[in-house]
Amino acid sequence: MVDIDKNLCVENPANASMHNSRRIDVGVIVPPDFSPVKNFYSYHDGNALYNRLDYDTCELQKHVTSNKGKFPPVLKVLGGLIGTCALIFGGIKGVKHLLHKIKL
Repeated sequence: MVDIDKNLCVENPANASMHNSRRIDVGVIVPPDFSPVKNFYSYHDGNALYNRLDYDTCELQKHVTSNKGKFPPVLKVLGGLIGTCALIFGGIKGVKHLLHKIKL
């Protein structure tokens, strides 16, 4: 068995603060001083409130733009650049090929 000096563990500053300071309770739940206010609505008031919120939600959804199905603009630009370069270099090569055939 290896003997561990108990005082050696306390010399570390973190351990010393744990051993020498007062104990802090962790996980103590303090209830609130008040209870939440409950609102009771009649059937007609509740239905009117629900319909108003539903209408507001539907109106907001009408103005939302969706990016679903749209092709990313970055890829459009890259595709255009690659296509333009291909046409330029293909055209140069085609012109050289025609000039070479004309000389023969």
